[in-house]
Amino acid sequence: MQYQQINVTNLLDKTFATFRVIYLPLLIIGLPAVILFVLLYFLPESSTQYYWLYWFLVVLINPWLFAIRYLYIYKYLRGIRISLVQAFRRGFKKFISLAILSLITLDPLILIKDKLRSNIGLSILFYISLIYFATRIGFYEQMVLIEGTSPFRAITRSWQLTKGYFWVIIRANLIFFVVFCFPMFLFDTILESILNLIPITSALRQDILSDIIRYFAGPTLSSIFSVLLYMELKKIKRIDISKT
Repeated sequence: MQYQQINVTNLLDKTFATFRVIYLPLLIIGLPAVILFVLLYFLPESSTQYYWLYWFLVVLINPWLFAIRYLYIYKYLRGIRISLVQAFRRGFKKFISLAILSLITLDPLILIKDKLRSNIGLSILFYISLIYFATRIGFYEQMVLIEGTSPFRAITRSWQLTKGYFWVIIRANLIFFVVFCFPMFLFDTILESILNLIPITSALRQDILSDIIRYFAGPTLSSIFSVLLYMELKKIKRIDISKT
């Protein structure tokens, strides 16, 4: 069976072009998390306030903003106008299902990983299997957020969508990492090195600057690329998907 190839270069161009146009709305969407993220630097890690604020950010705010960002990007790419207020409201409705699905899929994996830590051979086999299954069900988020499917149905839909395209997706994600993530990592490293040379710049300020750049640019670019890849796969396999 012949499988249609995906033009990764075209997806990368669209990712950068989309980022240039909607970076301001995406920055606004990410502001609540950035504000809480910065506040954590001013709290002692051993304090109760730090503990609750950290888990409030990780468990509630990050998944909620993740849902908002995905919905906003998808609507924009489809040419559908949506306000930030609408995106926040819709994202809140979707995020609960996404959180449930994340707990179902992530908690067992963490438990298995801890059990296999002492066995190198089984650990390697586990991580290889993890890469495979993560790639095959990696679009469950889009299924929940964009298609509105149930958490369990989202896994089977993603499995069907990625059938026959495992290596294509791996290649696309690897190229994305080399083109966007690796240069961003280098920039972050250079920035930290420069800030280390400035006596008046505290370590606290250095961490905030570098982490904010990493915190905003990384998830934003990867979200755009992920939505574009999802749309491309769905366009290629639209006949099969429509049968489910």
